[in-house]
Amino acid sequence: MNKEEMFDLVSECTSLEMFIAKIEKYINNPFWLMNDAYQTIAYTKTQKTNYYLSLLKDREEKKKFVNQWIQIGLLDDKEGIVHPKRMYEPAFGKDVYVLDVFFKKHPIAKMTVVIEQEIQPDDVALLAKGLSLYLRNTPANYGSKQEHALSLLLQTDLESQSLGKELLEKIDYNMDGTFHIAYVDTDITNRTTLLRTFLADAEKESHDILAGFVQDKCFIIMPVKLKLHCIQDYQIRIAYSYPFELFDQLYGYGRQAEYACHITQKKETYFMDVIDSFLTHAVQKELPLETMIDIRVKNIIAYDKKYQTKYFETLNAYISHQNSKQRTADALFVHINTVKYRLQQIEKLFNINLELDDHILRISLALQNMM
Repeated sequence: MNKEEMFDLVSECTSLEMFIAKIEKYINNPFWLMNDAYQTIAYTKTQKTNYYLSLLKDREEKKKFVNQWIQIGLLDDKEGIVHPKRMYEPAFGKDVYVLDVFFKKHPIAKMTVVIEQEIQPDDVALLAKGLSLYLRNTPANYGSKQEHALSLLLQTDLESQSLGKELLEKIDYNMDGTFHIAYVDTDITNRTTLLRTFLADAEKESHDILAGFVQDKCFIIMPVKLKLHCIQDYQIRIAYSYPFELFDQLYGYGRQAEYACHITQKKETYFMDVIDSFLTHAVQKELPLETMIDIRVKNIIAYDKKYQTKYFETLNAYISHQNSKQRTADALFVHINTVKYRLQQIEKLFNINLELDDHILRISLALQNMM
């Protein structure tokens, strides 16, 4: 296929689906496009394509497919795969071409062409250029392992989340500790450029962050103790989710940070400051309630399970009985001194101030009791 034929085809087709249907007779090979979370966004409608994609629905096969890209270095370059890369794909028993589809020099999707019939690399590159005209509104995917992992972790399906964690393990990212998710935005016109520049500075400041764009939204996973000084140098707003220790259901924490950023106009804000207004929003959107439980309450439950203590039961009763130690003791059938001791230990072990943290504890305990 030459450039003139491609130009005529693009001029004739008014949609991506129409273009793919028309281009099949020139390419004669199954192909598909995937986003940065390895989800299929477009493909040729043939039995062969359906067969190959069905193999990738199997979690283990999909993991092998992604791992091979990692092992041969396809995700090492943030600039993307500029020239068609030919490789053998064991799951298919055939060679494939892998290439990024670009728009304005930025990769926006990854294309895979299964070589059923020989095809020249130049034809694969020309196909990618044609596809780019229909994908220009797709959020940019810069292709780094860190950004791929971030995108996978923020998906709602368990398969993607699991792949994201495995990818972090491969790049030796330390997932131990307490983290939160930051959502970053700005009101200036050249939004993406500013946010990309900010992320570049943030990554220079600390190697402990995972930063990138997911569906044109700017997120950072970072340790709670880390403070990014470069925030003050940019005209941005940044909001932080509840803290968490397990890298599970992170999309819920991402929604928290995004909501907090949009509902306030502060330079920096925290989700716990807007949780009251978020609760109705969360229930309506069916977001995971467990992501809205204060991590200190989760730690109390884990501590009780490990050491056979009764701190959660005591705290729950104390809050339920309007912070009355005597009524708590009566409800638990224990001496009031036992209640006093347990509450002192709760404040000491879990960094809780029962007076100052009363509101957030009431919300967290109510949600925990709903689960």
